[in-house]
Amino acid sequence: MCSSDLDGGLALFSTPLGVSGKLWDAFNSVLYKTLQLPSGVNRYLSESHLEKQKQSMSALSFETEYMAQFMDIQNNFFSLPSIQGACRDYDLAIVKEPGKIYSLGIDWGRTRDSSVLTVVSREPSGLLKLEYVKALQGVPFPEQLSHVRYLNNHFKFSRIVSEYAGLGIGPSDSLIAEGFPVLKFTPTVDEKLKAYDHLKLKLETRELTLPAGELKLLTELKFFQFQVTPSGKITLHHPGGGSDDYADSFCFAVWAFKVSAYGPEAYARPRALRYR
Repeated sequence: MCSSDLDGGLALFSTPLGVSGKLWDAFNSVLYKTLQLPSGVNRYLSESHLEKQKQSMSALSFETEYMAQFMDIQNNFFSLPSIQGACRDYDLAIVKEPGKIYSLGIDWGRTRDSSVLTVVSREPSGLLKLEYVKALQGVPFPEQLSHVRYLNNHFKFSRIVSEYAGLGIGPSDSLIAEGFPVLKFTPTVDEKLKAYDHLKLKLETRELTLPAGELKLLTELKFFQFQVTPSGKITLHHPGGGSDDYADSFCFAVWAFKVSAYGPEAYARPRALRYR
């Protein structure tokens, strides 16, 4: 976009985000001439490269990064068809199946919020499945840690993604001290967006299976929203300040298999296993 007069000019170049903020205002101003160019017009980018990027990103990210589309300022983060397409009728159980690899996601809480433990499995084909969910409310941390040990005895987790902030720092450090394969997840805006975007991709590509009867989790996913701030930042939230304990724990468990996002130094106990 460019605005000019006899004294000079101003050009703005950026990837669009939300329908708000300075870029959006300039794009809709009569003072600027505008061009909206998707990456497909770039002769130096092959169709195969764009297709590869499309398969590795959520639809929302691809539309902004490569198709130059402005997003609505606020909307549901997950599409209802992607959630419904992942649902199957099956029961959750503490059962370890041969050939599967297991991860644990932990969203810590103690009084008002629940600590939620979510187990996700990965088949050799790469397909993911939610295997077990447990909410612990009003339970002292020593008892919560005992339940983590109990689950690990059954599933032998390859990785535990533990929320590392506030109340979660203490129990996370305890698990690390005991030698559990903990990945400390600091829930900054940017890190949560990366993790949730990965979860969104797995739902959209039908690489993830959910139990149709897990209504608390499904409700949180259906109403989970994103918002683009005037400064261009994307924030994630539950409408009305509602709980997202189940969604966060589930997101962490799925994120455990996104190893390429972190180097070995991010793990409390580096491991040789690598999964994509």
